Amino acid sequence: KAPTSNSLPDQPGATWVSIDPIQCLGNPWEQDWLRRNNGTWGDYPQEWEAQRAIITDYYARLGIRVLAARRDWWDRPVCEACSCPAGYTLYLLVPDEDVADIVAQEFEVVP
Repeated sequence: KAPTSNSLPDQPGATWVSIDPIQCLGNPWEQDWLRRNNGTWGDYPQEWEAQRAIITDYYARLGIRVLAARRDWWDRPVCEACSCPAGYTLYLLVPDEDVADIVAQEFEVVP
């Protein structure tokens, strides 16, 4: 994981959290989108702006506000199984009051 809290813009009252998503649309926001859109793998948006909107919407429906989202790609290889990391870290900026809820979703607070 390359970035640290030093490279993520600080915002008073908010905290950056991170997760290493898995491949094959196996993450909760992707599974939710597929269910809600009767979609298949090929239907899932590939553009980051669309994916960011899907992530923000998913967590909003769980009562977690996403103030900003960013992803940083790794420079090391990943395995190809669906349970393997997708090769990037997802960072979300959430209000301090939502940190416990997002950590319950398997995110970690960025040091």
